[in-house]
Amino acid sequence: MSSTYDLICLSHPEAVNLGGDWHSGRGGREIVEARLRDHATELLVGHTGHDVIGGRYSYPLIEVYDPPKPDRLTGEWVSAIWLALALAAHDLPDIPPEMRSVLWYIDAHERWQIERLAPLRLELGRILTGAIEATTD
Repeated sequence: MSSTYDLICLSHPEAVNLGGDWHSGRGGREIVEARLRDHATELLVGHTGHDVIGGRYSYPLIEVYDPPKPDRLTGEWVSAIWLALALAAHDLPDIPPEMRSVLWYIDAHERWQIERLAPLRLELGRILTGAIEATTD
């Protein structure tokens, strides 16, 4: 299945898709990594100093990429469903024991703190809505 890769800015109340439209069959993943590492794209104009990540879409968002930073020399791709579950678990008043491992991941990985994920709440919510609808059909 072909995927599309875009850049996403998290420095807004709701995440902003900056575009890119790079495709998996044409090196989309590597292009996103290079553009974010080298800040080499016109899509970043107006977003200097912002928190910009990569996104892999097969509609909905299925994976996100946190690029290297001065204090982290490597980037990291992570499943969007994992982050969606973490946000959902964080919002529960009483966290069931089976959800604690999801929150442990968020707490243990500085990259994906709940505050940082908040702008992606709507996008990640679509993933869970789609999963629920798929199981009830």
